[in-house]
Amino acid sequence: MNLRALAWPVLIVSMLGANMAIVAVTVVASRRDEGATITPGYDERALRWNEHRAALDASGALGWRCKATIDRSAADAAALRLDLLDASGSPLPSVPLRVECFHNAHPKHPTAARLTTDDHGAVRLSLASARAGLHTVRIESPATPSRARFLLELEVVVPDAPAAR
Repeated sequence: MNLRALAWPVLIVSMLGANMAIVAVTVVASRRDEGATITPGYDERALRWNEHRAALDASGALGWRCKATIDRSAADAAALRLDLLDASGSPLPSVPLRVECFHNAHPKHPTAARLTTDDHGAVRLSLASARAGLHTVRIESPATPSRARFLLELEVVVPDAPAAR
């Protein structure tokens, strides 16, 4: 058999083999990456959007604000501090909160806690994921007989870890 006659079949088989290798690498990489994840509970939130919008409007009528700061003093740790203020800018002590924080690229791994503001209207939350980047923080305080439920969603940026000295 002629060597020239074998060139085309060998070329076709090698291209099919290369294609199979590329597909295998792509499948393995896509199964490891959690970046393409839908936010948990998104479908339920979408179905109840009108109710959620009304709750946000009622919450906004309270005039409460929340100031978020990130403490990134160590490479593998980050802490979120939330200062809850009323409409006049005064701290709100002893307010029960449910706080959820997650990296926007990894919403399957949230840090959630039930906390109560201290005398200065502050709470602190250690973040399970110390990844640098944009994080979403959801804050909720249940309604009481004297006020509506407080809801707030904000975004904070966790800076890169400090350089080793």
